[in-house]
Amino acid sequence: MGFLSDSKLKRKIRKILKDNGIEKEKINDLVEDLLEELSDEDGADGENQGEGGNEGNSELDKLKEEHAKELAMAKLSSKIEIELAKVQSKNNKAVMALLETGELKLNDKGELEGLDEQLKKVVEENPFLFGVKQNYDPKAGGEPKGFEADIQKAMKQKDFNMTDYLKNLQKEK
Repeated sequence: MGFLSDSKLKRKIRKILKDNGIEKEKINDLVEDLLEELSDEDGADGENQGEGGNEGNSELDKLKEEHAKELAMAKLSSKIEIELAKVQSKNNKAVMALLETGELKLNDKGELEGLDEQLKKVVEENPFLFGVKQNYDPKAGGEPKGFEADIQKAMKQKDFNMTDYLKNLQKEK
C-alpha cells in the first residue's frame, strides 16, 4: 500500500465509517471491500505504469530529440543573424532566403561553417541588400560618387561641408 500500512489504513477507515453512523457489523465488510478495491487499483496502476512507462519514455525521448533539433536550429539562426549584422544586411529575411541554410553547420566550437562562401556570393550578386557603399556613375543614374544626394544623409557625414555639397550638386545638373 501507499503511505499507510494496512492496519493503520483499516483503523482510519473504521473510524471514518463509525463517525458517519455506519453499523459495526457492516464496517468490517466495507473496510475489506475498500482495501480490496485499493489494492486492485494499485495493481492496475503498476501494470499501466509498466507498459505506459515505456511509451512515456519513448514519447519523452521523441520530445527531447525534437527540442534538441529546435535548439540547434535556434542557435544556427542566431549565429547567422549575428553574421548578417556584421556584414550590414539591410534585410535579413531576403538574405536568408538567398542562403542555403541546409548546408550551414555549427562546428564543435560553435562557429558557423559554410556561411562565408555563401555570403560572399550573395553580396556580389545582391549588393543592394547590404550596407556596402556602391560607387555608381551619376550620369547613369543612382547615387553620385563622393557625396550623398540626399541632404539629410549628407549633413550626418562627419566631414560635411555645405559649400562643397552645393558645388557638387550644381556640377551634377
